[in-house]
Amino acid sequence: LNAGQGATARRNGFSALSFPANLGNTPVEMMETLAPIRVLRREVRRGSGGSGVHHGGGGISFEFEVLPDASDIMASFLMTQLKAPTSGLAGGGSGKPGRLVINGTQVDPTEPRVLKAGDRILMETAGGGGYGAPRQMYPAVCSSCGKETEVPFEPRTDKPVYCRECFQSRRVTQPRYGSNY
Repeated sequence: LNAGQGATARRNGFSALSFPANLGNTPVEMMETLAPIRVLRREVRRGSGGSGVHHGGGGISFEFEVLPDASDIMASFLMTQLKAPTSGLAGGGSGKPGRLVINGTQVDPTEPRVLKAGDRILMETAGGGGYGAPRQMYPAVCSSCGKETEVPFEPRTDKPVYCRECFQSRRVTQPRYGSNY
């Protein structure tokens, strides 16, 4: 399974990346055709990347269950970065470590397991470490919609402050200074 890549000084880390080679993405329908499983979810593990000026990439959450009429399945889970989080750089936060959960219990993936009909498996891969200490955020109230928000500067009473959504909509509808359009 793919995991989150660490951030660099220039950009956020990529989510769900296979390193050093980018492996193929097997469609869920193919997995369900070839194995007696039903995939419940396969998605980027939001919030698993470390914080920072540039965030670490997110790992993957992959959850499936063994079909009720399936025979026992011998399984090995090739997962890494489970015991310690992926460290951040230059003050960036660590990514979340991966984990393997079978029927609600976290287990050691290095041991082969026999899966039985009805077993539910959750594989979560590690998130990448962040880069650079996160910048300080300040509470504010949006001058346009009144929503509480946070901004990366100390708000002043003589200038309007906008939440992300209002800022984006103003940016699209209002021309920039010096623009002829």
